[in-house]
This record gives sequence, structure tokens and C-alpha cells, in this order.
Amino acid sequence: MNKNKRTSCAKSAPAQPASTSTPTPKQNPSQMQSTDYPKTFATVKAALYVHIKILWGLLEQDSVPKGPSSELLTEFYSAFSTVEEIETVAQASSPPDLIPRRDIQFGRGIRLGQSKAAKLVGHLSDSYVCYVKSALVHFGLRVWSPNLEENSDSLYNSACQISAIATFRQIAAAGAYNYVNINLAEINNVRCLIEAFDHFVFFHSANQYKKEIQSAGKNKLDASMKVIQQNQSRLCKARYKFAVANQYPERYQKVLKEIEAHSDDERHETKNIFVIKTLPYRSKNAADSSDAWIKLLPKEPCPSRYSAPPKGFPIDFYCPHWFEELTPSQQQLIPNLESVAFLPDASLSLLPKKSQFPDEKLTDRSFTHKYLDGVLASYGLMDNNLENDMVGGDSELYGGEEDDEEGIDLADASPDISEEEFLLEGESGGLYDETFIDDDEYSNPEDDEEMDADFVEGL
Repeated sequence: MNKNKRTSCAKSAPAQPASTSTPTPKQNPSQMQSTDYPKTFATVKAALYVHIKILWGLLEQDSVPKGPSSELLTEFYSAFSTVEEIETVAQASSPPDLIPRRDIQFGRGIRLGQSKAAKLVGHLSDSYVCYVKSALVHFGLRVWSPNLEENSDSLYNSACQISAIATFRQIAAAGAYNYVNINLAEINNVRCLIEAFDHFVFFHSANQYKKEIQSAGKNKLDASMKVIQQNQSRLCKARYKFAVANQYPERYQKVLKEIEAHSDDERHETKNIFVIKTLPYRSKNAADSSDAWIKLLPKEPCPSRYSAPPKGFPIDFYCPHWFEELTPSQQQLIPNLESVAFLPDASLSLLPKKSQFPDEKLTDRSFTHKYLDGVLASYGLMDNNLENDMVGGDSELYGGEEDDEEGIDLADASPDISEEEFLLEGESGGLYDETFIDDDEYSNPEDDEEMDADFVEGL
């Protein structure tokens, strides 16, 4: 079936591609690439995606598209048998109501979400919502939900497409999406509207639908990971910028510059704090860094989602107990065995200039020359005689067993902080001892499926 026949909207002149460069091969016939539409259509495409999300109820980043019920399909196919009948309804000035308006589920709770798309719904007036409801009544769609189990040009999916594009053009022309600076001259570009609709529904959303069927909760996990990665990236950039501005030693800057050096800390759902996630490969000294927010380690370890370690960091960045679990080849491959970044006692690091520890002023080469042997001994990388000489001395500072801390008084802690859940700010308790090592942690995480580069992020 010709897709261009599935809508009653008048066609505009064919749009010129935005670029003449050779596009990447499409993963799916429904995929729309940036070369398939002019740049002037970009804002219309973004607004159409918001419109579809509102119709479908996909108002949160981890929302999963749902298909129609069997009852809805039976009811629809009893009312329509050809695309021409659907187009007649779309073109009629006063088509009959096929179902009671009160049965339309569109609009329920659409202003309650917290995502960017949900907040954008707040710009839609009640008159626009009422118009969309009245249109769905004429199509007999109690719930607007494309059937991802059928072909994109099936009769039912044609009705979903026609109703979505028709209502979008009507309320967009009336100003519903002016807040996104929509280019109204492009709302008559039906060819691009159809392709954008198919891309979002039968490529992007269909991929999410299939992913959820294969692994329940995968979309929610991917959405949370995306947010965490964005926060982690911002944290990395902020810390590195601060380190450069304050002329931290180059050895610190090199570590802070890499995103893998930062844990995926998360804001607590009810308390005004950030919960530090425990990276299994990071040493206590590497973890003991200051930050602008209140950040606490939970008494019960909260493992990071990231288990694959970064490569090439100074040896003392890595947890000694974690390091012992590696194979000999991994011990040689992962760390930089010729570099040291941290003082044996991290509390002496990065103090104000008046109180600065003398060794902080050493060049990276001199710093490594002074401390490398002690660090290597604590990691079991020196001969036994040298290691024995270090017992009771600096080796304890380099990851040796620490005394258990007992009787921590939390009476003066922030009222937002539960005594049962978190350690004092800056404390690590026993979260870096060998009991936290998981033999299965050293594994590469599953590669995330690439999001379509053309999809407007956050809408």
C-alpha cells in the first residue's frame, strides 16, 4: 500500500534533502535520517514526537509503548474495512461519534509526569485536549496505541497515523506548539510528517517494545543509565575544571579528566544528599575526594553499575584487594605500574596552600620516584624482602588492613541523614575491604544499543 495515501492531508512540494553527503545505511525501512528532510522541518519533527508521546501516554523517559487490546481491535475493525472510510472520517466536517467521548482515555494524568515531555504538556490548553478527544471519538479509538505487531500500513495503524497527523496539524496551526518555535510553514509537508511518524512509531518505539519483550525492565534500566551517565559526565567536567582552575598537580588532573574515575553517585529519593556508589576497582585514596554536594557512603555497600575498570590509571587508583583478584596478565595490562597519583594518606591531599603537605609540591616524576616502591609493595608487586620491610610502615597506608571503626557518633549529622543508612561525610567504614570483592565483577558490561542519532533527545 502506498503510504502517501494513508492521510487526507494535502501534499506539499517534495522537500530538498538537508545534505548531499552519503547517509549511513538504514537499519529499518521506517528509519528517518537527517538527509531525508530539510533543516526547516526539524522543529516540526520535534513537535510531532511530543504530540505522539502525548497521544500514546509516553510521558516519562522510561515509558514503554503498549499495543491495543484485542477488544479495541475487534471494535475498530467492525467499524472500518478500508482506508478510504478512514479518510472520509478525517475529511468530514461533522463525522458521527463512534464511541462516547467519556470512554476516551486520552488526557488522563498527562500533566502529572516529571519528564521533559510531560512538562511540555503543560503548555497545551484544555481546548486542544478537547479537540484531540473529539477526533479520536470519530475514529473509534478509545486508546490511541499503534499495533506494533502489525505492519505499519495495516488498516488500524493507518487510522492511528491519520488521526495523529490530522490532529497535530490542526492544533499546531492554532498555536499549540509555538513554544518550541515550530516552523508553521512546514506543517503541510505531509511526506516528511508521514516519514517522521513512521520513524518514531515503527522504528524507535518498536525497538523499545521488542527490547521490553526480550527483557522486562530493560528500557527503565537503559533510561536510568543514560541519566546517570549524563550526571557522571557533568561531575567529571566540573571536577576537572575546578582542578585546572586551582592548579592541582598534573597527576590529579590526569585522573579527574577521565570519566571512569568518577562513581555514578545518585541523589537520594527523599534526603538532600548524594549517595556514593562503590566502584569495586577504585582504591580508598582515589575515592576520598571532596565535592560541593553532601555525599555520603551508605553503611550497606551500594555497588556501582559499572564493573569494568578503566585502563592506564596510576596503580594506586585501583583497590589493592580488587587488584589481587586479577589474573597476572590483567595486573600488567590494566594499571600504569610506573605511576603514582595519591599521597599514602589522602586526608593530607589538596589542603590550602598555607597547610599544604610538602610532597604535594613535587613534580609528578619526583612524586612517583618517592612513593612508587611503597605502593608496588602494598600491591604485592615487589620482592618479599622489600614487602616485609614495609610491614608496619608505609605499606599500611597503601591499602593494608585498617582497624574497624566502631561507635561512630552521628548525633551531629544533618537532620536529613539517617543514622542507620549512612556513614559520616568523608568516612568510608569497611566498604573497601576484601569482603566487598565479587569474583564476577571483572567483566565487560553489555554494550548499550545505539539510540538513533536523529532522535531528538529528551522530547
